[in-house]
Amino acid sequence: MIDQKRCMAKRDGEPLGGERCQAAATHETLMGPRCAKHAEEFKQALRDPRTLGNVMAGRARTEDEIALLVRELQ
Repeated sequence: MIDQKRCMAKRDGEPLGGERCQAAATHETLMGPRCAKHAEEFKQALRDPRTLGNVMAGRARTEDEIALLVRELQ
């Protein structure tokens, strides 16, 4: 059973819709809770100008925007 309060990133090597990481969540993101490793991967994707959301926006996200999208849990 998937715990929705734990990391919801797909497990490494799993296809889309496959098993979830389920490590302890340390960050809250636009895409749900993430562990530290997957939160950092998400931040890197937000910095990449070739990421779909950034292509649609016409630019890469700023660090301030990333801080709003990826927050550390208290």
